[in-house]
Order: sequence, then structure tokens, then C-alpha cells
Amino acid sequence: MYETLLDSISNPQFKNKEILILEKIKYDFFKGVSHELKKPLASLKIILEKMKYNVGKSKNRDVYIDDCIDLVDHLTKNIQQI
Repeated sequence: MYETLLDSISNPQFKNKEILILEKIKYDFFKGVSHELKKPLASLKIILEKMKYNVGKSKNRDVYIDDCIDLVDHLTKNIQQI
């Protein structure tokens, strides 16, 4: 009975440690994913803004430029929520 009690006490502590380790892994994963997604979005937004202000050369840019910037802003907000 004593051994069963010791197993019952130590088992939840072990499970709690496992849960904490898994939570840290999950946090690190989302942090890495978020960073990897933000970088290309920031680059894309810079390129689109250059096009918007006629800094670069592009044909028919007025047709889609504002929609593209809005989409990038939306994606960036979603990534920040991760």
C-alpha cells in the first residue's frame, strides 16, 4: 500500500514536469514559426509600398497594390496572435 501511495504521489509530479516541458517546446515552436513568417511578410510589404509610391517599376500596380498591403497587414496580425 505504501508503494502504491508513493507511485500515486510521484506520478503526478512526473506528469506535471512532462507537461511543462511540452509547453516550452510548443512555445518555442510558435515563436520560431512566427519569426520565420514575419520576415518575408515584412519584406513583401516593403516591396509593395515601394510600388505604391512609384519607387520601383511595375505595370498595373494600382490595380492590386492596396489589396496586397491589406492582406499583408491581416496576415501580420494573425501571426502576432499566435
